[in-house]
Amino acid sequence: MAHLGTFTVDHLVYGVYAAPCGPVALWLEGGYSTRKGSLFQRMYHPTDPFGTDYATTDDVDLADNAWAVLNAARPLVLNWIHGSRPAWFFIATDSPRKQRIFRRMARRALDELPDYELQELQGRLYFFRQARRRLEQRAA
Repeated sequence: MAHLGTFTVDHLVYGVYAAPCGPVALWLEGGYSTRKGSLFQRMYHPTDPFGTDYATTDDVDLADNAWAVLNAARPLVLNWIHGSRPAWFFIATDSPRKQRIFRRMARRALDELPDYELQELQGRLYFFRQARRRLEQRAA
């Protein structure tokens, strides 16, 4: 997975990663949790399907502002999409609360990705790049 960048929101450090085609991932990597009152401890996923070593954890009880986190991640992801032009990619979360936020941000991102279409399948938000002919038919 390619490392797209790192940023900090509310004293927590996040990393954004992407596979050539597949998941775009946002991982909590470190920092200080003001809600928990302690340093975040990195945990390594023991069964990583991509063969990489990355930090991951569930941040439901740590993150104060999911909007600020996604707004900080958005330009990193859009820069990657415009530069790499993947045929498809997806974003997903297990949290129903965050799923609503992800859905809204995905629809907003479509304004900046005119040659992609969005489909939701089993809770995952998939972006598929459209064929040139389909784009021309849409414009007509």
